[in-house]
Amino acid sequence: MQRLSSCDPLVTCQQTDLLEKTVDKIVDIVNYWEDVS
Repeated sequence: MQRLSSCDPLVTCQQTDLLEKTVDKIVDIVNYWEDVS
């Protein structure tokens, strides 16, 4: 994982936001499958 201070702030913010959204989707999918099974 890159250190936040070593990157351009805008790029880092966008990457972090995208990462959080991706993690949220994965969590939603995992929860869905746990409910289904």
